Amino acid sequence: MQVCAEPAVIVGGTVVLWLGPVESLQALDMAAMMAQETAETLCRMVAAKVTFAAGRRPSAYRFPALDNANAPSPLGDSMRPVGLAFSLSTSLLLSVAPAIHAQATPAEKPAALKWGLAPAVFPPGARMAVVSGDPTKAGLFTAQLAMPSGYKIPPHFHPTDETVEVKKGTLLVGMGDTFDASQAKPMNAGDKGSVPANAHHFAAVKGATVITVTAMGPFAMTYVNPADDPQHHVAKP
Repeated sequence: MQVCAEPAVIVGGTVVLWLGPVESLQALDMAAMMAQETAETLCRMVAAKVTFAAGRRPSAYRFPALDNANAPSPLGDSMRPVGLAFSLSTSLLLSVAPAIHAQATPAEKPAALKWGLAPAVFPPGARMAVVSGDPTKAGLFTAQLAMPSGYKIPPHFHPTDETVEVKKGTLLVGMGDTFDASQAKPMNAGDKGSVPANAHHFAAVKGATVITVTAMGPFAMTYVNPADDPQHHVAKP
């Protein structure tokens, strides 16, 4: 039984790790041929990805480490190593392929929100954009509400639970039938909270503020004091 004395040898420009004894010259030859075919296949696959990304012919890209695979072995045809071998050049190709593919596929840009005046049930000055769903229909929806500094919403309630997330600024939220800013708790950018269905609450903002509201539609908002509803205000001539 012959055992390789070196932990690694160079075969055709490729680093090969040796993990076992030499049992058969025929097995050695077969293992070397299989390793060479695998490396050539991977080379063609990666070359195809590069061609697709850059719009060039495959022949324009060369991989020296694999192009030398057919070079004569320094050990001779009858002494090619057998066992489990790992090609350094093949490993490099596998690590580069995902990066090439990622560069060929640009990330999609999120669709811009369409902002408009908030529904008339809100005090004037707010703007709203629908993120997903339809607030006028049954089902889950998400919308963003932008309010100027000092904006206030009198005590009101909703028929369904709502989840609120502050995207920008500071939202002041209080519970009860009377607006009392001293009892309101601040929610800063990144904070999330929820208000149960039919819970009486009020809100105000400090600085320009944007919040995201998620709830089940259709959206409805009822003021504790009907006189606070902007829809009931009649413009004077």
